[in-house]
Amino acid sequence: MFTLKLDSRQATIRRWLLTLTAVNLALTAGTALFIHEWARLDHYGPRGRAFITYVLVQTHLATENVVAAWYSSMLLLGVAVAALAAFAVDRRCERGKRERRLSAGWLFFAAAFVVLSLDEIGSYHERIGMLVALNPHHTSALGWVYVLAIPIALVGLFMMAFAWFHLRRVPVSFWLMAAGVVLFLSDPMLEQAEMAILRTGAAPGSFAMSVHNALLIFEEGVVELFGTLSFLAAILVYIRRTAGTDVVEWQVDRRVAASVALIVAALFAVAVPVARWTVAVLPPGDTGIPANWFPAAALAACALVAVAVQGRRAKPAAALCLALSAYFGAGLYGYTSWLARSHAAEAAAVGAALAAIPLVTRSSTFDLVA
Repeated sequence: MFTLKLDSRQATIRRWLLTLTAVNLALTAGTALFIHEWARLDHYGPRGRAFITYVLVQTHLATENVVAAWYSSMLLLGVAVAALAAFAVDRRCERGKRERRLSAGWLFFAAAFVVLSLDEIGSYHERIGMLVALNPHHTSALGWVYVLAIPIALVGLFMMAFAWFHLRRVPVSFWLMAAGVVLFLSDPMLEQAEMAILRTGAAPGSFAMSVHNALLIFEEGVVELFGTLSFLAAILVYIRRTAGTDVVEWQVDRRVAASVALIVAALFAVAVPVARWTVAVLPPGDTGIPANWFPAAALAACALVAVAVQGRRAKPAAALCLALSAYFGAGLYGYTSWLARSHAAEAAAVGAALAAIPLVTRSSTFDLVA
């Protein structure tokens, strides 16, 4: 057995949220800078163009297969992990049958944000939107905004209902959750506005293109990143208020933890070729690589576990795990030709990352938030 600890101290939560806010702002600024400099690419020499094309682009939130996309995906995955923690806290602090039933909503949240995290790297919604078969008239692709409008609305409705019935007793959490839902639901409308401007034939440097770029920066930085952060903050505040203590503890059997980790590793390894197959059968919609999500998620989880179990001593190892997570999640392996040709690279990373989790749990404690 080992002790799983959830650090819900206010100072800890504030530190994490401030750190993520700083990263969000940096990437939003990076997106604006890249858009500005990309329009002036011809003004630079070979080195300047190479820097913008290969380095500065890593901060561009509207580009696939870059560090910014990896970060956005892992932030969404963090919301899923927080939702699972909230579910566990609710079950530990049981207040009646109604609350027990409502707490199951956290599992839906976790599943939804895992899907969103995968989609952020894999560009599934863009590809699904290009399926002509989903158009009742079978004439042309409708685009993801129209194809997914009803599912998006239903998910938003569920989240608001869940917040009203389950989070209302924690007002700060409720309003943060509501803000996240509003921001996320505004995303399709902003997307449509941007596309409408482009369809008018807006020329580079024109006022219309400046409006388009401003909307794009707002959508990618404020709506998506800070919308995700609103969800995360809502859940962490809820955990803090519900737990009623600085540290929540659970006893976990080592063999169970090892078995779960190995099963998930096996599933992830199988999912890599399946993800490649889905890209082959779906129409082209964007350039995201779904297979990259699995090693990225596994290595990010390994980093979290390493720091949580070993504390400061594990920070170098955790930093390496995060670097490797970004390496796969952002598709940076594409710059290494021998690894890019290996379809087993992602599966190997998944297996190594999740197989390491049972090893670090040999420690007596596990601090989920350190």
